[in-house]
Amino acid sequence: MPKYLPPLTAFLTFFFIAILVVPAHADNHEKPPAIRTIVISTPSTGWPPYIIPPQKNADNDTGIMMEVMETISNRIGYHMNTVHFPEKRSQLLLAEGRVDAYAKAKEWVKNPCLYSWTDPIVTTTDVLVFLKKKPIQFQTPMDLSGLNIGIVYGFSYPSLDPLFDKAIIKCHTSKCTKNLLLMVQRGHIHAAATNRHVAEWIIKNNSEFSTTDFAYSTTPIGSAPYRFAFSKNRNWTPFIKNFNHELASMKKSGEFEKILSRYTKTLP
Repeated sequence: MPKYLPPLTAFLTFFFIAILVVPAHADNHEKPPAIRTIVISTPSTGWPPYIIPPQKNADNDTGIMMEVMETISNRIGYHMNTVHFPEKRSQLLLAEGRVDAYAKAKEWVKNPCLYSWTDPIVTTTDVLVFLKKKPIQFQTPMDLSGLNIGIVYGFSYPSLDPLFDKAIIKCHTSKCTKNLLLMVQRGHIHAAATNRHVAEWIIKNNSEFSTTDFAYSTTPIGSAPYRFAFSKNRNWTPFIKNFNHELASMKKSGEFEKILSRYTKTLP
């Protein structure tokens, strides 16, 4: 037997060994699981403190709803990506499956059965906001007869709408809650119907307002559990099941309360 292999023989021997060995070696190492993306549609103006548009050098929205979604998504192997569309456009894209989810309450949607829903994340409460020096007391909506009440254009309040329709309460609309608060401040309307935490956030973060100027009705005009609606064009059932499980764990451990407090702890 020769002590060395001829060059051609050595090359062929090495080549066939490589063919046999390399695939077997590769099969012993699983590829890491791919990170899947979940696309959340949000309004470009946000809805602070629940949804806050991206800050400088940030990719995604923040706020109570978005931080909860991003935290849980990351834990179950998803990357959250936010895109911005108007409300009606978001609903259309969601129905078509061109976005995956958006934040909403079932009570604010005409056909909630068109979507798959997570468990509630947080309950939103609507109140009347008025000047502290001109308080408004009421037990039922009829007690507001003759008043000028402002609402955001396109929003609906089931307890007030019948009275708006009959002009028992005079309805004034504006494009955003900040404008409504300016109208209250300047005496153009008696009160604004809006979400309490949204009003508090705007008053706290805008120099035009003072936190001592406004007061809030003790009687709510409505409340609804805020959650995420998912498109039925894809099977999001496993994700929603895992999301609900993680959400329940976060609430039990106190982690959710810490997220909530970051956005509401300075509010009364």
